[in-house]
Amino acid sequence: WCSAAPTTGKSRTGSERTPSSECSSKASNGRAEITAEARVRQERTLGNKPNNIRKKALEHAKKGHWEKALEEFLRLVEIEQHNPNLFNEIGDIQLKLANKREAFKQYHAAIAAYEKVGLLNNAIAVCKKILRLKPSDEIVYGRMATLRQSQGFGREAAGYALRFLESVMKRAGAADESTRSIAVEAVRC
Repeated sequence: WCSAAPTTGKSRTGSERTPSSECSSKASNGRAEITAEARVRQERTLGNKPNNIRKKALEHAKKGHWEKALEEFLRLVEIEQHNPNLFNEIGDIQLKLANKREAFKQYHAAIAAYEKVGLLNNAIAVCKKILRLKPSDEIVYGRMATLRQSQGFGREAAGYALRFLESVMKRAGAADESTRSIAVEAVRC
């Protein structure tokens, strides 16, 4: 993208001057390179503003055109990389497309992004969504324990921590009663 203002008239070489020809000559002379920021500015200038992209994505989703909706949301995430809602929405679309593995990957990214910006209730909501869809996701139980503890809900956090430990112990083959009681005591501490 070139920041040259649109002008009319002739260039130094005598050819008709346009912003695009000026930009391409700068690029071909090696004096300017297109950066990621410049591409974002270009998209915004050309009418590809985030709100327009979101609108297109939602229109496609409303019509059930999940592939097209996904395409638009992926374009949007390039512009708004730090928007946690996008990861959640992309996860929902991936789920509609029966791409469960990718959906859960996006949901986990949403949890991390919500945590990063301090929207813990949103992170918890996504955790609960995952647990409804995949109750065996032990990582989510651990995250829920951490999130609820940070919010001051120790008793609820302990319940999630216990579920996490039970799941890990079962996977490790250590689900006998004595090991379970040790884990319960550890959670109570």
